[in-house]
Amino acid sequence: MTYGEQEAADAIGYVDDELGDTAGRNAIEAVNEISPFEVRERAPTRIGNRMGRPEKSERRDLSPAVHTLFPIGEAGGAQRDVAAATKHADSMSETPGRVEVEVARRRCPDCGTEGHEARCPECDTIAETVYVCPDCEMEVEPDESGRAECARCETVASPTQYTELDLQSVYRDALASAEERETAFDTLKGVQGLMSEAKLPEPMEKGVLRAKHDVSAFKDGTVRYDMTDLPVTALRPAELDVGPERLRALGYETDIHGDPLTPPDQLFELKVQDIVLSDGAAEHMLRTAAFVDDLLEQYYGLERYYEFDDREDLVGELVFGMAPHSRSEATELLPSGDAPLVDR
Repeated sequence: MTYGEQEAADAIGYVDDELGDTAGRNAIEAVNEISPFEVRERAPTRIGNRMGRPEKSERRDLSPAVHTLFPIGEAGGAQRDVAAATKHADSMSETPGRVEVEVARRRCPDCGTEGHEARCPECDTIAETVYVCPDCEMEVEPDESGRAECARCETVASPTQYTELDLQSVYRDALASAEERETAFDTLKGVQGLMSEAKLPEPMEKGVLRAKHDVSAFKDGTVRYDMTDLPVTALRPAELDVGPERLRALGYETDIHGDPLTPPDQLFELKVQDIVLSDGAAEHMLRTAAFVDDLLEQYYGLERYYEFDDREDLVGELVFGMAPHSRSEATELLPSGDAPLVDR
């Protein structure tokens, strides 16, 4: 008897001595015995099936993927190619590489140099945003809440401006500053325009180094990789291609039965804050770490931090895992191999 047949008969108190043990065995028949009209099954035959979603594990790129959040307008074509944009000109009379784009309006508080950079190109001081009324072109000081409204026109002032950029000069200076050559990457891709309110371009040097290590920038400047959070509870060292001695160093001393973790086929319980990476995630982490190291050394003039050589170096490292739309992170740790284990 399936669920619901006898229960239906019991619920309505239906009993038929002539039917004997078969009374109420079919809920539809029981209902029709007392119903003034015929009741039919909505679906005479049902076939059930459960399907699991395949694991998602891939880098998250914009469409198309970009390396630098630096605007190049339409000059880069469909591929947003910065090198192609430096050679583009709408007509024979125009200078190649000159594009008009909307960028931030900033001024150095020390030397008064105006431009679009976050830092003054003359004295390296952090520049300040300048708000200008789009109607009367008067400068407006923002209030305590950060809102800049023109007192004369009652119009919200704009922190941006349309200006002509020399992409040849910007591209050449970025390569020199990052200590790289064009042969270090295939294509450096920029964006047509900036979506943020301030429209502050990032230094193109960051894009050069991203392109070198084959990592892309998301719309907020981060390098992202998405993975489905699968509930893995137990593993064997052989499944991770990690030796038992390496796992013991991470705190995995016994298997699920309490025996010392020695053979590679022993089953051990995964700690709550540990995660296992896919092959693609491990490779992406290595490229991202190499990008961060080059950025620290070649752009900021600081010491390299990660200095990873292969995926085995990821074992035992701390990472932060963030769920979509949340503002908190879980600290995690990595164990390695073909599927490196990461401990949070």
